[in-house]
Amino acid sequence: MDLSAIRAIEGMQADLRHAAREVRRIIRRQREQLSENERVLEWAKKAMQRDRDGPGWGFRAPS
Repeated sequence: MDLSAIRAIEGMQADLRHAAREVRRIIRRQREQLSENERVLEWAKKAMQRDRDGPGWGFRAPS
């Protein structure tokens, strides 16, 4: 294998490492967003239950 082929392979490996880091970053961000969405959903369910259960607006800001 000549030197240019070795350098090309090393370049591809670097590109793959960079892509893997980017994918991990995207997955982490998506997990954080999912957690936030789940918290908001639970808050909304509780607010709707308060509205059904009694007087008052029920929609208080999540803490």
